[in-house]
Amino acid sequence: MDLSFNTEQEQLRQDVRAFLAQECDRAVVRELEESELGYSPEMWKKMAGRGWLGLVFPEAHGGRGKGFMDLVVLMEEFGRCPCPCPYQTGVLQSGLALLELGSEAQKRDYLPRILGGDLRFSLCLTEPSASYDPWGVQVRGMTRGESWVLNGAKMFIQYAASADYYLVVARTRDNDDDPSDGLSLFLVDARSDGISRTPLVTIADDKQCEIIFDQVLVPRQNLVGPLHQAWPAVRKVMTLCTIAMCAEMAGGTQAALEYAVEYSKHRVQFGRPIGSFQAIQHYAANMLTDSDAARLSAYEAASLVDAGEPYEMVASQAKAVCSEAYQRVTATGHQILGGLGFYKELDMQLWYRRAKAMEQFFGDADYHRERVAQLMGL
Repeated sequence: MDLSFNTEQEQLRQDVRAFLAQECDRAVVRELEESELGYSPEMWKKMAGRGWLGLVFPEAHGGRGKGFMDLVVLMEEFGRCPCPCPYQTGVLQSGLALLELGSEAQKRDYLPRILGGDLRFSLCLTEPSASYDPWGVQVRGMTRGESWVLNGAKMFIQYAASADYYLVVARTRDNDDDPSDGLSLFLVDARSDGISRTPLVTIADDKQCEIIFDQVLVPRQNLVGPLHQAWPAVRKVMTLCTIAMCAEMAGGTQAALEYAVEYSKHRVQFGRPIGSFQAIQHYAANMLTDSDAARLSAYEAASLVDAGEPYEMVASQAKAVCSEAYQRVTATGHQILGGLGFYKELDMQLWYRRAKAMEQFFGDADYHRERVAQLMGL
């Protein structure tokens, strides 16, 4: 299997890296983490102008029609930076959900504005259980006259406070034998009456919120996709977004490795650079092994998407590998830097905090090992 990048993809990598070096250096990353929005709208519009928001979306809907390996290049560079922005929830999760389930009118009305950076969406799936399985969805959707009414709580929704619209996965009927039956997707104006948001304090400073829906009226035409049968498409979207996150994690592991190795070349102890000590060399070798494993597992999953081959099992394998590799690499990086590694003025903590947060998104390593076992028929 050829996992190498073509000339256009390599050029994309150089362009993204140069852009982020100019627009989003580590000082800017710290400023954005502490800001109310958590990202820069100006930088977001510049990304949209370069076509990065629409990279894997069809040209008919304002995208560029590129392959998933092109997206891997972009997400790797976001992970290296690390770039705070709502790309995952606002573009990939929401945009792909609309692409999979939306009517032609909904795609025409919303996708070009999402990809152009003019509308901000958040996909609302997880609830207090933090489960990515269908049984975890307990927010209720009930009919009332010509409208739907939503009630319940969504948790851990990134960039929800700045979103214009929510795509809400809700339960519209019960089926004890099959929890995936009875799930529907709704397009909800984020400023609707009955919606309240509570910011959550998180390790990654990624602007998560709890969202309460209390008798929220949703027009009947804002149902997205078939009634009761949204789960297969939602699962597909989550799997694709998992692969994209694996690429972002792989980029973070590589950057943390490079940062630690560079430090070990210049930090002198007992009259010599600490990188000359065998223990540090073994640390670095283990970090490189983890970094390569994370990157190659993400590449393999993305290549299967582009080839039109089954990718769900490999996606779960990649998430299990990347979740643990990213944490090991950043934790070992802290060991190499010692107490300095925990200073906010230094950069290792930027990747470490994201490694801890990304472990939970879309399920941790144990969750995905269980998914692999299920897909193997065990």
